[in-house]
Amino acid sequence: MPNHVVILKTGRLHEFELACNALKESGIPHHRQEESSAGLRTAMYTPAMGPGSFWNLLVPVSEKARAEKILSELPTDFTTNPDIWHFGAKPKQKKVWRTYSIFILLITGFVLLYKLYELIAKNNG
Repeated sequence: MPNHVVILKTGRLHEFELACNALKESGIPHHRQEESSAGLRTAMYTPAMGPGSFWNLLVPVSEKARAEKILSELPTDFTTNPDIWHFGAKPKQKKVWRTYSIFILLITGFVLLYKLYELIAKNNG
């Protein structure tokens, strides 16, 4: 969408829906987009809050100033550069996500080492 610009990027679904509704009521055309922390952008189809999940709100360049004025009046965190925890994780949730990530990395590492061992043993024997 070369003629559109991101005016809001958030990890909080309720803030995203509030902004979309405000633009809809004002008659400003907009497009919803889902983005991962890896940079993959897709149309919004199954929203779920979590680390590294963001929603972008795009508007035509010609409507940018008007849309920004409307969004700045909302009781939301008006940003285009949120951090990975922007969805509102509490410290306990962050710990659970980090533990889960470390567990997945360790299991993956062990499986890769085992497969490498099997490959070396197969070639040597």
